[in-house]
Amino acid sequence: HPRANTPSVRDLVHDLLLDHINPLYDGGGRIVAEYDLDGEMLAEYHVVIDRHYGLIAKYSMMNQMDIVGITTIMCEKEFQRGFGEDWSVVWREKRLHSGREAMEVLRCDARGLYEAWKEAEVIRFGKDLYCGRIHQRSVGGKWVYVLNGFYMAMRNEYLEPSSCVHAYVIQWSAEMLPWKDFLTRAIGSSDPSKALPDSLRRTIYDRYRYLEMEERPNEFFNAIHASESPLEGLAERLNWSFSKTVQQDEFGKTLLGKGIPESKILEWCENSKVSMSRNDATATIGGPRYVDVAGMMDIFDVVKGMDTRECLDTLIQVYDCELFGSKEGREHKRKRRRRRRIIHRTSSVDNEAMGGCCIIS
Repeated sequence: HPRANTPSVRDLVHDLLLDHINPLYDGGGRIVAEYDLDGEMLAEYHVVIDRHYGLIAKYSMMNQMDIVGITTIMCEKEFQRGFGEDWSVVWREKRLHSGREAMEVLRCDARGLYEAWKEAEVIRFGKDLYCGRIHQRSVGGKWVYVLNGFYMAMRNEYLEPSSCVHAYVIQWSAEMLPWKDFLTRAIGSSDPSKALPDSLRRTIYDRYRYLEMEERPNEFFNAIHASESPLEGLAERLNWSFSKTVQQDEFGKTLLGKGIPESKILEWCENSKVSMSRNDATATIGGPRYVDVAGMMDIFDVVKGMDTRECLDTLIQVYDCELFGSKEGREHKRKRRRRRRIIHRTSSVDNEAMGGCCIIS
C-alpha cells in the first residue's frame, strides 16, 4: 500500500522475506523481481486497483440496485443484534449505502468517510463485506450504514500522482515453507495486531514510527498484501502486468499443459465462482464450509493456502467437475461412453511456489 511504501519498510520487507523463504541462505528461496508502480500509471489503469481488491471494491462502489443482490449475505438477526435496528426498516428507509454513495449522502470526500469509518461500529457479514454504522453523521436524525467505507480513501491513495507501490515476485520451496505457513508465519494475520511475532505485518505494526509511517497499520490498511495461493499469484502477476500473458507465466504454462484452456484460467483469475458437489468440496478443501447455499465457491477460497502441486491437482479436479458433473457422474459417463480422458489427473510439477507471490508494500 502506498502509505507503507517508505525506504525503511522496503528494507525491512526485503530482509524479512529472505529470512522466511531462504532460512538456510542456500538460494532455496529468492526474490525473482522487484517493481515500482507510480500513481500516474495506476491512475491511467485504475481498473487494476479495483480488480486487485475484488469484492472489497465491488461492495464499496455498487449502487442501490446492486445492493439488493447482496441482502442474502447480510444476516438480519446479526444486524439486529449488532446494531439494534431492524434490517427491513433500514433498507426501506434507504439508510444503507455503498462507500461511493455514502460520500454523496453524507456530503464528504473519501478521506472524510474514512475518518468517520475509523470511529464507526463495524460488523463483518461475509468475505470482504463490512458494514459500519457512522456515528459522526446522521440523516434525518437516523443512523446511516455504509458498506466497506474504508475503500474509497484507499483507492484514492493509489491513484495520487505522487503515490508509489513496491512489488516483489518471489519463489521458494514448499518443502521448507508450506504456503499456509508462509501466510501465517511470514506475512501474518490480516489484522496486524493479531499477527504472529516476527511476521511482516506484526513487525511493521510494532515499529511503524521507526519505519517512518504516519499511521499504525490496521485491519483495513495492513501495509502488506500477499497472494494466498499459486492461482492468486498468477492472477496478480497478470493484473499488475508482471506476466504479460498466461503463456509467459510459469504456473500459467503448467495449467495450459494440463489441458485447461486459457479462457478458463482467465475466468478463474477474476475469482469466479465454481460449482462442485459437497462430497468433492469436502475431499478437496477439507470441508463444506466454503460452499454457499447454491453449492458455489469462490475459486480463490477453494485453493487458498495450497502449495503448487495440490493447487494444480485441485484446479484440474474443478475443471474436470465442470466438464463431467459430480464424481459419480464422471465415472458413469466415462464407462458408458468410453470417453477419452482429456485431463491428466496427476501432476509431475515440482512442489515449488512457482513464480511465487506478489507482495505490495
